[in-house]
Amino acid sequence: MFSVTKKIDLISQPRGGYVNIKDFEVIKIEDNIELVEKESVSPQIVGLVVDYMTRFMMGTKVEDAFKISLLGAERAEKSEMLKEVLKDLDVDFGIYNLAKGFMKSIKGLDDQSINYACMLATFDSYFRVSIRNAEMSTQFFEIELDKDTISNIRIMVGRSIRFYNKYGPIVKDGFTFEPQWFLDLSDEKKNNIDNSLIRRLNLEGKWGGYTGEVMSGDGDFLTEDTLWDFKVSKYKPKAKNTMQLLMYWIMGQHSGQEIYKNITKIGIYNPRLGEIYILDIKKISEDVIKEIERNILCYPECRIKGKYIFDGFCECNSSYYGFRTGYEDRNGFWDVCCKCNKRVEDRYHEYRFKLKG
Repeated sequence: MFSVTKKIDLISQPRGGYVNIKDFEVIKIEDNIELVEKESVSPQIVGLVVDYMTRFMMGTKVEDAFKISLLGAERAEKSEMLKEVLKDLDVDFGIYNLAKGFMKSIKGLDDQSINYACMLATFDSYFRVSIRNAEMSTQFFEIELDKDTISNIRIMVGRSIRFYNKYGPIVKDGFTFEPQWFLDLSDEKKNNIDNSLIRRLNLEGKWGGYTGEVMSGDGDFLTEDTLWDFKVSKYKPKAKNTMQLLMYWIMGQHSGQEIYKNITKIGIYNPRLGEIYILDIKKISEDVIKEIERNILCYPECRIKGKYIFDGFCECNSSYYGFRTGYEDRNGFWDVCCKCNKRVEDRYHEYRFKLKG
């Protein structure tokens, strides 16, 4: 089972991608302000802070805007490395309380608030990856903001606010793909459903828009008719970015959630480049959408006569990407390559693995 982004890393897209960035309408935002190219903290931290500070400046409570950071700080309490850092700093009230102190110091777009926002955002990694991997990421005590970086963040937050005011309002800030009936439950009832995701995936092969193949993934925000991704990269969008958006749209349609019914476009907003990319779903081939439903997201309802559709056999000639089992046709169950999603010869079937070279 993979996340959306991990699954994209494992598949081979056609030349230009399943959704070519050249098909998007590009809108340039002109404000005659140049950003300084070199920044004193990582692009990942800058991107998180621009995103979270924009939400905060538009009225979201600071604890909601930095929700992931605070959840990460809770997990960071288990980090032995950070415990040693707190001892060295003579801090005796724990990482989570330290993070809450950072949060309470965020008041606006002044230098101090931006500095604390960057330190708080470092805890995101503890929520998103393992503690061991998070410890190799940027830490709060490593943040050293210079004036140029603070200025860049302030400018990008201003651009983002103007973008939201023009293309909004935002109807959903952060979105997932659980079934509608689950979202309609009270928080208490949701908590009483033990292992709901795994249980439903095992019984039905899907959970709203999630499947046994892709069981996690969440997006940035929705406006009335557009599903948006927020990027602060120095580079133009790539095939993996457009693929991610299309997978989100498809998962939204399969989720059954009411909020996705009016979504007819996908878009990317990049305040660093000052660019907006928009594409109408109607311009995407139905064959492409069916291919993703069948062979990448693997929805059970896309079976034909009780079998999954996997045309041809794996030609990757490598076990590096790994194999999965459980895809069925009239000959039984097959191993499937994690990269190309095609069947791989195993000891129960005729040898049909094609070697290259």
